[in-house]
Amino acid sequence: MRTILTRGDDWSKIILLGSYNQIDLPGQRRKIKCDFQLANEELASYDFVGSVELIKPMRSSWCTIVDKVLYNLERKNRYEN
Repeated sequence: MRTILTRGDDWSKIILLGSYNQIDLPGQRRKIKCDFQLANEELASYDFVGSVELIKPMRSSWCTIVDKVLYNLERKNRYEN
């Protein structure tokens, strides 16, 4: 992410899409907040940064259910270990 974001100029438009629940790196999964979420929160106070959080999932209903179940299992395992 740093490589992409530090290459922009005043006329750049960079759009990052992500889900805080979908993290592939084991070190990130053990954190309360992933680096993407922390960076988004830190950058939110700057005028040139905007953020939108989608409340309603934009996927099929079964993907939403699976995502929630897996997220809850990961959080449960994270705090039990």
